[in-house]
Amino acid sequence: MKINLITYGTKHREEGSVTADFDFPCYHLANPHNTSMKNLNGLDSKVQAFVFHYSENDAWGTIAAAEDVIGSLADDGNDEVTVAFHCIGGRHRSVSLAERLAKELKVHFRDTEVNVNHMELSNDS
Repeated sequence: MKINLITYGTKHREEGSVTADFDFPCYHLANPHNTSMKNLNGLDSKVQAFVFHYSENDAWGTIAAAEDVIGSLADDGNDEVTVAFHCIGGRHRSVSLAERLAKELKVHFRDTEVNVNHMELSNDS
């Protein structure tokens, strides 16, 4: 099985414009963009710690929901599952969640290929 995780920002592309089996909004999570971490992104451990500290239940709840969706789609016989996460800029909250989920999936689905594509980070120089 192959699992693709995609992150994007609705400031750059329309919500739902990314082809995915399920698309999770991350607007409800604490936003590091409004702090001194504005120039960092969700790959940075400081940003991930911020998101999971200030939005702990919501962040883990979103990850649990994503794991449930992936598990259900896998049980239905899908060989490839794509899950997207989006927020406004696509650089902090969505990236933090996708990175944490990728780590979790590599533990729970050991024989599965997990790919992560941060669409807005690929535009960075």
